[in-house]
Amino acid sequence: MLAGATPVLVHNSNCDLPEGYTSSPALKGDPYHPDSVAERSRQNRELYAGTVADRAGALGYRTRIPAQKAPFNSHGQVVFSNGKNYITPDVDGHNVTDGWKMFNRRGQRIGTYDPDLNYLKE
Repeated sequence: MLAGATPVLVHNSNCDLPEGYTSSPALKGDPYHPDSVAERSRQNRELYAGTVADRAGALGYRTRIPAQKAPFNSHGQVVFSNGKNYITPDVDGHNVTDGWKMFNRRGQRIGTYDPDLNYLKE
């Protein structure tokens, strides 16, 4: 098919491409190419990610307690309290990414929780 003076190859999904041609949803390097969009999304999540204190505060744990003052060994991780329980980031990540470990007032472990404080296991 000709569009003006420049020949244009028109491809419909129900026919085969000429030998050596491949179909592509968008050009590599195009800002709207799926790979470019995915990379930008990943960078934005890193750039605008909330801090641990922001995440804890959103869950109602607004009081920050230094690790050395917690009634349990937080392995150097910051501790947050809601006045009743304590949470600390679950950094080993065996059970969940960005999860929490929860402890009672006496420092006894209650369990492991997901990022929204849904119980996972003890």
